[in-house]
Amino acid sequence: MKCFDRFVNVFLTPKPDQQVALPYTNATTVDYDALRAAILKQVVDEGTTPALTTENTEIKYKYTVAFVDTWVDLDGGKIAPAISAGDQQIQISFKGDDTYKASSETTTVTFTERPG
Repeated sequence: MKCFDRFVNVFLTPKPDQQVALPYTNATTVDYDALRAAILKQVVDEGTTPALTTENTEIKYKYTVAFVDTWVDLDGGKIAPAISAGDQQIQISFKGDDTYKASSETTTVTFTERPG
C-alpha cells in the first residue's frame, strides 16, 4: 500500500532588492497591518500559489540579543523593539491550509522612513 502526501508544497519566492516604506497612522505610530500588506504586495512574487494574504501568513523580523537570533513580530514584543528603518531580515510564513503545506522563506528588505 502506498501513502501519498495530500498536501502540495508552497514555493514562496521573494523578489530581490526590495524597499518598503514604513506606513504611519499619525506622526509617530507605524500601521503594522498596512506594513504586512505592503510587504506581501512588494516583496512576494505575484506567481506564488496560493495567493498570500495577511490572514494566511505571519511576517516576522530577525532580532539578535546576546548573540542569539530570534524571530519577532513586526510590532516588537517583550524582548525586542518594533521593526525600524534600515536593512532587516524578514521571515514570511504561510500558515498552511487544506491543500498546501505550511512553509516559510527569509529575505532581506530595506525599510525606509517616509520622506521628510
